[in-house]
Amino acid sequence: MNKISVKLTYKASGLSWIDKTDLKVLHKEIKENYISNISPNGGPQAGGVVDTVVEILMDISFIDFFKIIRDGLIFDTVTRGKDSFVLKPLFNAFKKIESNNEAWDYTKVKFLFDGTEVIIYGISELFTSKIGTVFNALSKHYSKLKTPYQILITISKNKGDDGNDFYTNDGGGADFGIEEYIRYWGIVYDYGHDAKIYDVENAFLLNESWRN
Repeated sequence: MNKISVKLTYKASGLSWIDKTDLKVLHKEIKENYISNISPNGGPQAGGVVDTVVEILMDISFIDFFKIIRDGLIFDTVTRGKDSFVLKPLFNAFKKIESNNEAWDYTKVKFLFDGTEVIIYGISELFTSKIGTVFNALSKHYSKLKTPYQILITISKNKGDDGNDFYTNDGGGADFGIEEYIRYWGIVYDYGHDAKIYDVENAFLLNESWRN
């Protein structure tokens, strides 16, 4: 049994920019493979075009999932006993609409594991390349993160007047190069009461926080 559910919402006012056949195919492929909830919303025509938000609910813990995933296997079936986690149709469906519609954009994609949220920000081509890069990095670093409440990807860094200043894209509206997704992550523990920065390149947890 595939232990994944998908919730998809997007801004209805931007759909005039999206090929209607491609949108129907996206709906069909998600509904055929997952328990799903798909709905447009009445958000204003500002910021991105469709401001897609994707939430993927997985009935497995963050640690257990990344214990069994390996580089390159994100698109294949991950199994745990009698349970299966089939991500390939999801990635293929979104890669297709991304490649055929330049206006298709995102606010964020959330993977909700049992006890942990992985929130990935960005506008374009998240399923084409960026989320795969993130998952491969998580498969190498998950044990150093222990059991976080949230992982926010990506965290940016600027040199501010008071020193190094980290910030996240919580409000949406910004895009990132592929290298930024494996530079800094925000790690939240204790249900939001303890926040740190994970330096991916140096595999080190920094005792610093960030601003939105």
